[in-house]
Amino acid sequence: MKRLFSSTLSGRIAKFAFSLLAILLLNACVVQSFYYFCPKEKRISCQKINGEWDIVFEKGKDTDSKKDRCWIFKDKDISSVDNAGRRADLDVVYFRIGDDLFADIGAGEIPQGKAREPVNEYWLQCVSPMRTLCKVKIKDDTLLLIPISYEYLSGLIEAGKPAPSHLTRGADAEKKGFIIFTASEEEWFKFLEKEKAEADLFKEEHALKFNRAKTEKQDVK
Repeated sequence: MKRLFSSTLSGRIAKFAFSLLAILLLNACVVQSFYYFCPKEKRISCQKINGEWDIVFEKGKDTDSKKDRCWIFKDKDISSVDNAGRRADLDVVYFRIGDDLFADIGAGEIPQGKAREPVNEYWLQCVSPMRTLCKVKIKDDTLLLIPISYEYLSGLIEAGKPAPSHLTRGADAEKKGFIIFTASEEEWFKFLEKEKAEADLFKEEHALKFNRAKTEKQDVK
């Protein structure tokens, strides 16, 4: 069984090579997990997030207001659009730990487009198949998706402190390599229960910020 697991895991890592290159070109490293961040029995519905949201802040700066950057949130998926205008579906599940709400996000259906055409970068972050995690904050007509910090987790690992199970790829004497997390759903959930209050685990300065679309505001009223 252990041998089969190792073979399967190696195959998934090989498939991940394409998306890993794309991720490393982004402004910040993204936490990647082979498994969900919470067990099935902890997953919940989050109706209040459903609807259209215009992204107004990402990667530490305001977005171009002239571009159509409207994301559409539904019960189990998100229609995202990146800065180049490429749209792609992400699948999502929500869960709570105490009063904190989290979105566990993965790649949805393969984006439609011409052969060899670059695809949506948010979809690439979750492909092959990978999960990433955001803390969710909603206040009035503002939505924040705050990604879990790769720097915080890698810091725990470098310091030899308890951290979720992981593998490091591409490391040598001159570079640290990239960390891929192999923790189970249960391990992730226990880790988050313990660490979620750490300010550096979810930094708002790295958040994606959305305003509810004007049409949605009218519908709410």
